[in-house]
Amino acid sequence: DSAIKFNLKILEESKRINYKLGQEEVRAKLVHTYSYQGNSKAALKQLSEFKQLAEQMKDSGTFANYYNTAGLYYGMQSKYDSSIYFYEKAIPLYEKIGNRMRTGQGASNLAIAYQQQSNYSKALFYQQKALKIQEEDGNLSSMAYTLVNMANTYQNMGDNQRAESYFLKTIDLAKQKQLTNVELYAYTNLSSMFLDMLQWQKAYDFAMKAAKLGGKMGDKGIQAASLSKAALAKARQNKTDEALALSKRAIALADSVNQPMIIQQAYSGMGYVLKSKKRWKEAIPFYEKALASLKDVDQFIEENGSFYRELSECYEQTGNPVKALEMYKQYTLIADSV
Repeated sequence: DSAIKFNLKILEESKRINYKLGQEEVRAKLVHTYSYQGNSKAALKQLSEFKQLAEQMKDSGTFANYYNTAGLYYGMQSKYDSSIYFYEKAIPLYEKIGNRMRTGQGASNLAIAYQQQSNYSKALFYQQKALKIQEEDGNLSSMAYTLVNMANTYQNMGDNQRAESYFLKTIDLAKQKQLTNVELYAYTNLSSMFLDMLQWQKAYDFAMKAAKLGGKMGDKGIQAASLSKAALAKARQNKTDEALALSKRAIALADSVNQPMIIQQAYSGMGYVLKSKKRWKEAIPFYEKALASLKDVDQFIEENGSFYRELSECYEQTGNPVKALEMYKQYTLIADSV
């Protein structure tokens, strides 16, 4: 909040003296900060005014920064088609004006959007493009960001050995450069990988490391997601009371950040914990809340399909075959498409 107040003061002063470059920098920061806080309305307002500023200035660098900021905003809203559209407009402009750092950052961020759509070949293409620039420039901090995302891509492709190697490289660089946020993402993704590998204690340990770091950084979204993963690990260990307590904490945090995928993860996680103890009826409202959170999200990945399958099972066990069939059809549609 203090950062927002400070930047709003700078914005007003920049407008007073008609310092447009100052306005450009501050609006980009405000979109970023508001987005991470979950205040999408305020972020969109700043983004709209940033667009007007770019149209007034008619400068390639300013347009590139606007497109890049728009890509970030829509990515945070899980609107990946829009995010890709804007990043693909930003990158050629950065290349044209010779801004290598922003070119690398843009390529890395664009890769994330493709990754979220399960387009892993495109994701790796842009990640390798970003990494090449960063290695040539000796930009260790940016390399750490790109490496953790590459590790995540390999993880999603099922190449766990290579993923673990990239995560460990990431952690080494993150500690070297004191990049707590990158270390955080490495831990949370390692937790996901160990969940997939059915190594419940390792999954729990890394999830709690991520939750602790997320709390220190004020990243409620990552904190919520990490607690959800820890809850799943405890549920798999038949430690239901611990799992329920972790899920409740995850939901409280998810509700405060207004990020669709975080809400989906927290609520479907609680649904799974309840379903695992055959508390079918109690699980259904949580799965339905998770489903509702995805209404405007253009993400089509296997993990979303799994909770349609789980919800279908809950409906079947509570005597609602029509709903059970409807959810199962959604599951098969996603499973056949990824």
